[in-house]
Amino acid sequence: MAIVRRPCPVCRALEANLLHTQRFELPAGHPLASGYEVVQCKSCDFAFADTTVSQADYDRFYASFSKYEDGKTGTGGGENPYDRVRLEITARQLADEILDPTARILDVGCANGGLLQALAGLGYRNLCGLDPSPTCVDNTRKLGQTAHQGSLFQPFPHGSFDCVVLSHTLEHIQDVRGALDWIGDRLDPDGRGLVYIETPDATRYVDFLF
Repeated sequence: MAIVRRPCPVCRALEANLLHTQRFELPAGHPLASGYEVVQCKSCDFAFADTTVSQADYDRFYASFSKYEDGKTGTGGGENPYDRVRLEITARQLADEILDPTARILDVGCANGGLLQALAGLGYRNLCGLDPSPTCVDNTRKLGQTAHQGSLFQPFPHGSFDCVVLSHTLEHIQDVRGALDWIGDRLDPDGRGLVYIETPDATRYVDFLF
């Protein structure tokens, strides 16, 4: 058991069990740390990265160093067959819950717009993407989709939405509580808004080393 450097993002407890020590090889000038401990909260069992890197540093990283800009190596744009199928499955899952094709849907961390494109293929017309990378935003717009540069921690004066999507996005967020507050402010004020959150299954990482 150890005293963590950041409180548990869920319950704010300060004690956790060490699960794994993660180290990275990073280029000079990289805004993130060269590693962190993966820990499990003693109070609520939530597992998280015990890092001192700030949310502002993560925002800067995804704006300037995003791997998702490259469709050949990144995911989220649907350029490779596996990613395309994954996004189509997600779009169909959303369609099962959102029956109105005029519903306003916001994809946070839209990368190169693959999910928005899949939703458009199912007939949804009021789609919007948000991504910190200007290149990803430009690539999404080239698909004919609306997209804005920014993060979950910046003003977003583009109205409310019937659904906010975080597909493989939440695990990149340091300030989870701040992110949830931002999402709540984006939902339709009538209280019927839907939040869709999907995160990777880390037990399958070994199946996708490349």
